[in-house]
Amino acid sequence: MRFWILGMLLAVTCAAQDVPPPPKAADAAPSVEAQMKSLQDKINSIGQVNWNWSTRNTNTGEVMGPKPVSVVTALDLRPRTCEMKIQIKWSTGSPSEASYFLEELDKIDVGSFQDQMTQYFVLQGHPEIQYSVSPTLYTVMFNGDFRNTVRVADQQTANQIADGLRQVAQSCMAIPPAPPNSGPSMEETLGFIADKVNAQGAVSFLTTVQNTAAGTSGAPSKGSEQISAATGDTRTGILKYHMKNLAGDKTVSDSDLQLSFRRISKISVATHQEALTASLARGGHPELSVVISPEFYDLAVTDTAGGMLYFPFTDQDLANRVAKAMLHASELCGAGNNEPF
Repeated sequence: MRFWILGMLLAVTCAAQDVPPPPKAADAAPSVEAQMKSLQDKINSIGQVNWNWSTRNTNTGEVMGPKPVSVVTALDLRPRTCEMKIQIKWSTGSPSEASYFLEELDKIDVGSFQDQMTQYFVLQGHPEIQYSVSPTLYTVMFNGDFRNTVRVADQQTANQIADGLRQVAQSCMAIPPAPPNSGPSMEETLGFIADKVNAQGAVSFLTTVQNTAAGTSGAPSKGSEQISAATGDTRTGILKYHMKNLAGDKTVSDSDLQLSFRRISKISVATHQEALTASLARGGHPELSVVISPEFYDLAVTDTAGGMLYFPFTDQDLANRVAKAMLHASELCGAGNNEPF
C-alpha cells in the first residue's frame, strides 16, 4: 500500500514539475501622454543655464568678450495634436518662440554648443569667426534649426532629452490603418501626387502689375516656379520636395519643403493671377491687380497653423485631380473633417 501511495506522490510531483509557471505580465509601455509629460517636466526643471561667450577673428586676431548670458527654456508638449511649442527667454534680447509638429522631427541632434555656433558663423559666410563658451554647454537641435535649441550643462542630459523626443516623435508618426473600401492606398496616393508634381517641371510666366486707382501699369517681369524631387513617406503621411522660385534671373527661394497631410485644413485651386491679386488685397493694396501670361494654376494648401504652400500646374484639370488626391491622403492620415454636419 505504501508503495502505491509513494508512486502516486511521485507521479503528482513529476506532473507538477512539468507545468511551467504562469508568464509574468509584460510591463505596459508608457502612453504618449505619459512620455510627453515626463519629457516636458524634465526640460522645464532645468531652469536657468548660464555661460560666458567670446569670439575671435582668426584673420585679424580681434577678440570680443567674454560676456555673460543666460537662458531659460520652457517646453509645452501637446499629445492630442502631437505639437511641441518651445520658448527661450534670454537674459539679453527678446524671447524667441517656435512650434514644431513632432512627426516632422526627422532630425534631432546632440552637440557642443560651441561647435554649433562656430558652424553657424560658417553658414553665415564668416568662417574666420571662432566662438568659445565657458563652461561647456550641450544642445538638442531640431531639424538643423540653430535658432531654437535646448541648452544643458552636460551631454548625458542632452542625450536623454534627445532620446525622449525621438520616442515621442516615433509614436506621433503612426498613421491609423485605413478602413475597408477606403479607395487607393497611401502608397498609391502619395506616389500619384509626387509623380504629377515632379512632371510639371519649370513653369515660366510674365507678371504685369496694374494700379487700377492710378490707371498705370508696370513693365512685365519674368518669373519661374519649379517643384522637383517630390517623394511621399507612407509612414508619416508627409510629402517632401524642393521648391525653386526665380524673378528674372534672380533666385527668390531655393529650399527643401514638406507637406504633412495630417495637418491640412483647406485645399483650393485658383489661377495664379487670382491668387496674387488676392494676396495683394490682403496685404493692404486692393488697388493693385496682376496679369499673368501665360496663365497657370495654383494648388494652395493651408495647414492647421495657417501656413500656406503652393503647387504650380499648367493644366487646371490635373491641378484638381492632384487636389482630390491630397484630400484623400489627408483622410487616410485621419485628418478628415470629423464634424457631424
